[in-house]
Amino acid sequence: MLAIQTRLLGIAAVVTLVLAPGSAGASQRDRSQDPEPATAVRDAALYEVRGILSVVRGDPGPGYPGGPVERYVLSSDRGFAIEVEIADDVLVSAGGARYLDGKRVEVLLEAFANPKTKVGAPLAATVRSLQVVDGEVATKGAKSVSGPQPWISILCKFSDISAEPKALSYFQWMYSSNYPGLDHYWRALSYDKVNVSGSTAVAWVTLPKPVSYYESSSGGDLNAMVNDCTAAADPYVYFPNYVGINMMFNDEFGPYAWGGSRYLSLDGVTKRYRVTWEPPWGYRNVAVIAHEMGHGFGLPHSNNADGDSSPYDNPWDVMSDSWHYAVSDSTFGTVGKGTIAYHRDMLGWIDAARKMVVDSPGIYEATLDHLALSTSSNLRMIKVVQPGSSKFYTVEVRDRVRYDGGLPGFAVVIHEVDPGRSEDAWLVDAEEPANGADEGAMWRVGECFEDVANEISISVRSVATEGFVVRVTYGATGMVFDDGFETGGLGAWSSSSQ
Repeated sequence: MLAIQTRLLGIAAVVTLVLAPGSAGASQRDRSQDPEPATAVRDAALYEVRGILSVVRGDPGPGYPGGPVERYVLSSDRGFAIEVEIADDVLVSAGGARYLDGKRVEVLLEAFANPKTKVGAPLAATVRSLQVVDGEVATKGAKSVSGPQPWISILCKFSDISAEPKALSYFQWMYSSNYPGLDHYWRALSYDKVNVSGSTAVAWVTLPKPVSYYESSSGGDLNAMVNDCTAAADPYVYFPNYVGINMMFNDEFGPYAWGGSRYLSLDGVTKRYRVTWEPPWGYRNVAVIAHEMGHGFGLPHSNNADGDSSPYDNPWDVMSDSWHYAVSDSTFGTVGKGTIAYHRDMLGWIDAARKMVVDSPGIYEATLDHLALSTSSNLRMIKVVQPGSSKFYTVEVRDRVRYDGGLPGFAVVIHEVDPGRSEDAWLVDAEEPANGADEGAMWRVGECFEDVANEISISVRSVATEGFVVRVTYGATGMVFDDGFETGGLGAWSSSSQ
């Protein structure tokens, strides 16, 4: 154990926090037999702490109620990792979870030790204020991801459960470059800009504690799990060779599968890893792995427009509804569908020549190819900016081919993106109730979406070889003349002119 002193604000006495050494060192020891700790902080105190903030997102499994959860871990400059609570107003004022993920921050913590807290989580801490200290300007959105992204799967058995639900070969083949392997999958979604070549798995290792030590109704002691799982696998893995770690556990440890990032010190190298925590129901369905790896790449959920609290009901996106309107495989269960154009653009996978941005008055017409098409000389995406706002619409085409083979249909699909929402992209659906898989969400030839207040219309003009011809009218002039009889001179646009 390592005694670490931190600066107290407004309190005269020096308080010592007793914490596990290292952001990714050995797991915290079993305190079940300890006496009442004399060094525990018995009253809340304020501390200034600097470190790297990591975000992980939990997604409930089939049959579990509730929606997604986010958890935050601060890896201190002084060598300890602590899970913290951050109120929504503090989070938003600092730039939001996706902007803060992986950033070096200075936080004001209100912390206290609780002797009755479960083993493995001896400290409660709430962030009272937070600011980024690396001088970056807050811009919400994931960073571009390109090139090789090798992951390692480590298979971890709880000490009281000997079962090995899947053989090592199953996890190794999961990264195959053939359909539906994850290397093939990410190459397809990124138009070959990303691969997971070099990814592999190592044999089952045994954790030092039983499942009861790690499990909780809130989703498990993620700190102890990543520490113990990586420590058990360390003799067989040189972790710095990988960008991501998929941890596969042999039993459930709570209602969630998790994906995100962690700042870890492994094999003498400290860096940010993409990390997932997977229960058996997760890795039995490769769609869940794709979803959690998507969180590891920085992707949020999307949503439909039904107004409920669930972000798992957009059938067009693996980052929303992974389970339905999807294809299946006899070995790897439910297979991940594609993600939406907004997410692909966030990660830098849609070239500038393959998208159009509409932000000035006029009429714009172009051919949009469906997103699953591996190569295209037409557009993949149209972005329509709402005047005087950070909000915008994205327009894409989806077809029932390849990983999208289970989608509701062949159609133009529109999302409204509001960076102020936790799920930025909401599916536009003209029908009530808006379930996302109905005709109201599938825009076809002759149909037109209109945002009258912003003087925007998006109409589907005709079917093309691999998609549709789409027209966007923007501003009052465009709305007046969008009747099919205009003679030009109104800002017409085509991909061939770019």
